[in-house]
Amino acid sequence: MHQSALGGMIIDCKTTHLAGDAAFWSAALGYDTIAEEGTGYTPLKVPSGRPYIEVQQVDHDSRVHLDIKTTDLEAEVQRLERLGAKRIKRIRDWWVMAAPSGHRFCVVLLRKHQNIGRMHTWQPSSDHVPVPITESLLKRFDTPDEVRLFEKGRFECIHLGTMTLGRATYEPGWKWSRDVGAALGQTHCSVEHTGMVLQGHAVAAYDDGRIDHLTQGTLFYIPPVAHDSWVVGDEPYVSIHFGGAEHYAT
Repeated sequence: MHQSALGGMIIDCKTTHLAGDAAFWSAALGYDTIAEEGTGYTPLKVPSGRPYIEVQQVDHDSRVHLDIKTTDLEAEVQRLERLGAKRIKRIRDWWVMAAPSGHRFCVVLLRKHQNIGRMHTWQPSSDHVPVPITESLLKRFDTPDEVRLFEKGRFECIHLGTMTLGRATYEPGWKWSRDVGAALGQTHCSVEHTGMVLQGHAVAAYDDGRIDHLTQGTLFYIPPVAHDSWVVGDEPYVSIHFGGAEHYAT
């Protein structure tokens, strides 16, 4: 059994001026570029949990190709071969393949902690249909699947079936724009949040002057608009996130 999903879209450019082509696609799609000098690639800053977009300098004609990310490279390549795809060339940790239509695409091994969103689970006897989850899953935040650390706080994630749940723990004095956003090059958070406060007091502050007070027992929904947040008082703040955890602090 293995997993796979659409990983990203690669914009192949036959060009001698990659920066200019990347600037066009950045403006066209509304995502900033991420500087990676000398690699032949210019990634766009797409939010975590969504397929990535990269602009690549190539020698062949300009085109667009897709990357399929997988937890088991050989198992996924064999699955696609049974669907009619053909292997073209192995390059480090990925295969270039051709679909029955002739379209080229890549099958790439998923990196540890890389988040591309929901993935399909496959088993050899059921290649065409994702395998439904039929067994119960029991997990605790004491042993999270992922921990995102930042100044004066931590965000622990648990992957439960098709959901990602989060537990935020912030120390007194924590502020999103300074302790999380600064490292991401952002002044405001724009992630959508749905959750419940377990302990402490924090606020969500919006550009239009609105402030939401989040206190123990409060169930909250924060829309995906620019906002800052900080802890109020001398008590640590703890909340559970039912929605938005996969994109938070990434």
